[in-house]
Amino acid sequence: MGAVIDAKTGKAHWFPFTISGWGADIPEGFNPISFRLNSKLVVFSGNRNERENDNGAHFYKIENGRFVHIRSVMRNE
Repeated sequence: MGAVIDAKTGKAHWFPFTISGWGADIPEGFNPISFRLNSKLVVFSGNRNERENDNGAHFYKIENGRFVHIRSVMRNE
């Protein structure tokens, strides 16, 4: 679980799911949650809510305090 904190208001916006299950063959420097401070895009890598067949990169944008799903690119296992 995690959250994004709005630097202007201090309000927390909780992730809408847990992220896990990225496997044993992850490269050094792997980060399951990627973002840039000057962007609304957040990329989650792994399984959302530990669901099978959901292992991939999941692209979301933060809009009005909500995580809006853009698309997912599934990992071939």
